[in-house]
Amino acid sequence: MATAYKRDGNYLFIEIAETKYLVDTTIGYPRFFRELAGKALHAQDRANWKTARNNAALMQAFVEDVAALQKKWRATMS
Repeated sequence: MATAYKRDGNYLFIEIAETKYLVDTTIGYPRFFRELAGKALHAQDRANWKTARNNAALMQAFVEDVAALQKKWRATMS
């Protein structure tokens, strides 16, 4: 990921069932990956931040998801 970030200035990392993917961000269009993931996971409500931000329960779920990801990231990096 660090190499991709140094080279491209950004990266998109996805992990599904412990399989990790570094995605080519040059394909698609804005929102492409969010919409694709939301549809694939049957969670379209989580793919649109413009509508999700008006849903308190969903925003709390995002907070919890981010905290869990941060914990996992820290464990991976140590």
